[in-house]
Amino acid sequence: MNKCRLGVGVFCVFGIVILVGLLGCNGIAVKPPTGDGGNVVTSNVTLPSFSATATGQSVLLAWGASSDVKLIAIRRGTSGYPTTVHEGDAVVTVNIATSGASSTMDLNLSPRTLYYYSLFAMDVHDHYASNYAIVNVRTLPLPVSGVVGTNDLEKVRFSWTSPPDSVDTDRVIIRASTLLFPENLQEGSAIFSGAGQQTTGNLYFDDGNYATTYNYSIFVQTAAGALSKPVHYSMYRAPLFPYFLFFGEISESGELTFSFNSRLNAGNYFKNFLIVGNTNARPQNRSDGEVYFSSATEYRASFFVHKTGLDYTKKYYVRLFLVDKNDREIPYSPDDSFFSDTSSTPAIN
Repeated sequence: MNKCRLGVGVFCVFGIVILVGLLGCNGIAVKPPTGDGGNVVTSNVTLPSFSATATGQSVLLAWGASSDVKLIAIRRGTSGYPTTVHEGDAVVTVNIATSGASSTMDLNLSPRTLYYYSLFAMDVHDHYASNYAIVNVRTLPLPVSGVVGTNDLEKVRFSWTSPPDSVDTDRVIIRASTLLFPENLQEGSAIFSGAGQQTTGNLYFDDGNYATTYNYSIFVQTAAGALSKPVHYSMYRAPLFPYFLFFGEISESGELTFSFNSRLNAGNYFKNFLIVGNTNARPQNRSDGEVYFSSATEYRASFFVHKTGLDYTKKYYVRLFLVDKNDREIPYSPDDSFFSDTSSTPAIN
């Protein structure tokens, strides 16, 4: 018998070419192709460490080093862990032996959803290991939106829009700091905690810090304790509300009397003030209505002023604005108890 090697798995016997499926000339098995792109699944390797951390509606995936591993492929599933490199959705494939990469972000995921990740490892011989690493993580709830904060008497009023994925068991939590924005429930001071689908809250202070800028962080918390990414809102905390009174009703001649008395040391914060009113809604700034009175550049501790030319048959919304040393116009809204009203006269708010 005359044998000669013509190629891998190909022999010549008495001049006849024979193709042998899995055996070479010496009878040793040749690496067969598999469903993994021609890479056989071999025995276990020492897998790199593998972790997943939810950051909003994204997931940070991180891995360590392994001398056994040349390349990693991460796949994502929503109903269970992928068991091969063809199952689930591809997240990333990295040659960790040369790239130096140790993490990636899986972006644009759905909120409040449990995701399953599998890390498949390839050894230096381009063989996938038979073992693989798994982690799972649930993405965070959506944050609130449309946050607006205003000074209102000796408290701050916030309003916001609940996220579309909000449920009855959620809570909205607000924390405040005069330093950095709180990034968790251990930083800053607790200011407010209310039902997740609540859209407004009155926040009362007890620290006595006025004329100060506060940094607020608004969180959505699920019943399981997961927190949304915080929404940051910075606002100047106005000094104590001055005593601002309306005396009497609007007379038939269209006259209304205002009285103003400052808190102690208010002149240390303010340099002048103005009164703005209209018949539509409470003014938010001086351009929202007519300036009924302005002290120009003088801050007065008290005054009486008469506004004439009003229509006593209409409802008027009046607001006092104090201007501080940095030219910030700070709006104040009197409580209902500060209004004078009779059954024959429309209410003034």
